Amino acid sequence: MQNTRLDKRSSSSGMGRILEGPAAWLVTFLLIPGLIVAILLLPPISLLNRLESFTFERISANTGGAIQDPDGTTVNFPAEGVLANFQAQIKSTPRTDFIEGQAGNDLYEAAQSLPDTLIAKSPVYHVEMRGREPAQAIVTIPIPNDSLPYETLALYEWTGDRWRYVPSSVLADADIVEARLDYVPQNFMVVQSLADVPEVTLNLGLDGQDPQNAVYTNATRGTLNLRGDGGLDGQAPPNSGTTIPVVTNVEAQTVRTDLINNLLVDPGLQDNQFTTLEQLVVNNGYPGLQLDYRGVDAVPSARADYVRFVDQVAERLHAANKTLAVRVEAPTPVSAEEWNTGGYDWRGLGQVVDELIIPAPVDPRAYAPGGEMELLLAYATDQVEPGKVSIELAGQSVERSGNYLLLKGYQDSLQPLLGTISAETGADNSVSISLDNPRLQGQVQWDDQLGIYSYTYTDDQGLQRTVYVESAGSLGRKLDLLRKYNVTNVSLNLPANGDVDPAMMQVLQRFQMGESTSSAPQAQMAVAYTLYGEDGSVVSQQIRPLDSPSVDFAMPAEAAAGELRVDAQLVNANGTALTAPKSAVLSLAAGKQPAAAAEAVAD
Repeated sequence: MQNTRLDKRSSSSGMGRILEGPAAWLVTFLLIPGLIVAILLLPPISLLNRLESFTFERISANTGGAIQDPDGTTVNFPAEGVLANFQAQIKSTPRTDFIEGQAGNDLYEAAQSLPDTLIAKSPVYHVEMRGREPAQAIVTIPIPNDSLPYETLALYEWTGDRWRYVPSSVLADADIVEARLDYVPQNFMVVQSLADVPEVTLNLGLDGQDPQNAVYTNATRGTLNLRGDGGLDGQAPPNSGTTIPVVTNVEAQTVRTDLINNLLVDPGLQDNQFTTLEQLVVNNGYPGLQLDYRGVDAVPSARADYVRFVDQVAERLHAANKTLAVRVEAPTPVSAEEWNTGGYDWRGLGQVVDELIIPAPVDPRAYAPGGEMELLLAYATDQVEPGKVSIELAGQSVERSGNYLLLKGYQDSLQPLLGTISAETGADNSVSISLDNPRLQGQVQWDDQLGIYSYTYTDDQGLQRTVYVESAGSLGRKLDLLRKYNVTNVSLNLPANGDVDPAMMQVLQRFQMGESTSSAPQAQMAVAYTLYGEDGSVVSQQIRPLDSPSVDFAMPAEAAAGELRVDAQLVNANGTALTAPKSAVLSLAAGKQPAAAAEAVAD
């Protein structure tokens, strides 16, 4: 009996010894605390998340709210964009740590992937949210030190695999960079951007020929027209290796809005269009395609439909390693900061296309410092990454009469400067020849504010007309203005007859080489006179300033009687002809005053 009691006692005492031995230490100090910690960290308690939540700002769907970094960077959530209550916080990584790759593994890849054309200027800001994300956000960042020039300051975000442009504006007066978005960027920073490699596209039309000595990236030739079934009418242009076909809904200068609007709401038509466009580009070996669909309805639904349509076209072409350019219609200024872009969502299109082609103002007065063109460039590069913006320039001279603007070729724009040739005989057997042009009101002048030559004359109806001559000098000024905003894609319209200043091609070449294209105003134009004998031989030649075009020719003995022909044409300072010659026949008789044709006739 006693042994039995001892055996039972010894059994329980053995368990006690286990619990009181080393195992007791493990249970007491490791297992039980571990279980307690697990219970606290795991749901439903989730203590760590509860503690961390104290660093998050609670954003109410009723009032909205904001989060702010110590440096003043703020992300504001307007109440109308908050769909449900959520929490958010903002942190930042110092710029130096980011650049040196000391910001942890998450940002190391971001630092390695930063393009050479982007220079970090601010910390990297991180926004974290819990709950349903809002549909709107207004991000404001103090402009970092050493950020000039403001025209090329930009906001970029890291998406996890690439740096993406964030539409934003530099508000210099408020000393902030502001982005008004329909989403919340997660990792973003302010950068100073450098220009991409310049590209020039010449719009040559169906029958246009390459200008002499032209150097360009691509050329658009001919057009194909949208058809009612989503297909295309027209002949694909021959591919020179740089040819870009243009697809449009403009037929004989009539915009077929019915075709584009039907296309945007009919999936069957769209499928046919996608296949047709892909086959057009791939089968002909074109490097890309330009869409020029006009008259898209300026309502939110149509704007969104067009972006979705373009996105799907871009996906097809990008899969075949081809590019997509989309031309939009000219915008209308609403204020100094806002423009009406009609049926085209520039932000949305800029995210999916390779080039967004924006027509520049035709009126030369828009190119004054701080004028309409600068405002347009500032707005365009706020909405779309500058490397994707392509500005379409008219490439022609402009004649203004009242509120009407007429595009003219280069030589055509200079013709009013040549008047009627008159002649009279001098006592010393010489002939005095001059250009009578009473309609000309002053001489050709370089307008340094507009960066273009201009003059004024009176037309046959007595109305005043001002001619702005598009030359190499004025084109160079425009290109340098684009470069100020890091816009290095240019689309230049050329007249079918090729009537442009030949020196323009040299300016385009310098632009593509990254050189400055502005130049000092050229010397005043001059009039070159050439006197021909009856047999067609040159009797004499002289050049006179345009503002003093009279000249005296000594008459050769063999020309004392008979006929002489005099040609007059404008030339530049180098003697290069700028216009076709105007001619007049002088009937001479010994001892009599020569009679010049009443009207000068173009050769």
